[in-house]
Amino acid sequence: MNASASELCFVLLPSRWAIVGMAASYGLAVTIGSAVAWRRLRRQPGGDLDGTRMLRTYARLTNAAALAALVVGGAAWALLDGLGSNALGSLVALLAGAAMLLGVFVGLAGSTSSASCWP
Repeated sequence: MNASASELCFVLLPSRWAIVGMAASYGLAVTIGSAVAWRRLRRQPGGDLDGTRMLRTYARLTNAAALAALVVGGAAWALLDGLGSNALGSLVALLAGAAMLLGVFVGLAGSTSSASCWP
């Protein structure tokens, strides 16, 4: 399903939106696959998945990813504005953004470990 949807996005969408469409199709495929797996696993003997705790964990991870993307996107934009969008400026923005993204995401995602679904 994901490959077909991604192919359709590549063929049908304008080039500047093709990657966004492919990412959305991947997200949709993962969501559908997770829902199907969840239903099947709940039916298994001892299928207590502690859904509330897992949903809290995924909500925290989603929020951490969104906030990290906003913060790092702004910082990368500022770096590109200051350094220029030549090869060196782009490389610096990429490397600094990757390091910042990792730090911000891990900091936000790990900030409330009591809600984690991991023991």
